[in-house]
Amino acid sequence: MRACVLCQAGAGIGLGHFSRASRIAGALESRLQATVQIYVVVPQGEDGLAHFDMAECISSLPPLKEQVLKGMNSFDVFVVDIPTNQVTDDLRNCLAAVRTGGASIVAVDNLELGSQVDLVFLPTFQQPNNIADISLPPRLVYGWDCFLLDEITRPIRWRPGHRVLALTGGCDATNLGRNWPALLDASLPEGTELNWVTGPFAQAPVWPQTPRIRMTQHLAPRGLQHLMTTANYAVTVYGVSFFELLQLGIPTVVFSPYGEKDRAELNEIRRERLAIVASDEVDATEKLVGLMANHSLAAELASRGAEKLGSPGVNRLCEEIRRLQSRKNYKASN
Repeated sequence: MRACVLCQAGAGIGLGHFSRASRIAGALESRLQATVQIYVVVPQGEDGLAHFDMAECISSLPPLKEQVLKGMNSFDVFVVDIPTNQVTDDLRNCLAAVRTGGASIVAVDNLELGSQVDLVFLPTFQQPNNIADISLPPRLVYGWDCFLLDEITRPIRWRPGHRVLALTGGCDATNLGRNWPALLDASLPEGTELNWVTGPFAQAPVWPQTPRIRMTQHLAPRGLQHLMTTANYAVTVYGVSFFELLQLGIPTVVFSPYGEKDRAELNEIRRERLAIVASDEVDATEKLVGLMANHSLAAELASRGAEKLGSPGVNRLCEEIRRLQSRKNYKASN
């Protein structure tokens, strides 16, 4: 099987889609014995390009479309992981060319492309609210077994401690690094070790001149597994990294700095008691202090989150792609 995974990265988008594309590619290779090529759409001149190992960086889609049309690139499966707000005519034209070449097309986390693909795979536990207004593909898949996270063998065995991990996303789109480090420094208990991750497209955080707690900045680390597995608590913006923390069993305070965008999901997370949900970084800081003082609540969150995300989403995605190809091959032979 020949497969392509197309994603986008850069300032304003971060590295989340590329990280997810890399996990998808790895799963296709290991579970379906596919030969996989990753293409990353990155604006010319962007910093952080060193992160795109084993991928081909392109600045626009028309050249890829022309390669497909001329038979220079042919695929059995074409997986596209592009944010909904980045869907362009160039992308639609590229997908039309891929369709002409006979590939099955899978859109990850993008209902906007529903009319042009065979499968929309949503790494979410909630049915989209506007599903009645969308031109749907033959198959729409979502659920707790659809999160495309790093595969782990088992969650950590949680214990109380003093190590806190703070995550603001690959680009810190709302500039939390400007004021939040000082607030955390002023509020967290004496003896806390704060590990702050600065994404590759984020501005450098503003550090207190004389911190009262130990504060360490990690600039665009290659992977977060070590920082996550050695943390006792985490505080994070809502996104893929939050679910990675849940999967590992890290007691977490989560909030969305993006207005109403994630309200429904966060309300469900609060209802299921998977994490502590805050309204903003100020509220998150207060609730983190409370969580660090409540060991029984932290242990409960650690256990419940790990149990909820015990089934790797890449397995479900590979199974759905296997079904697509089986149906395609059956039709071709009849």
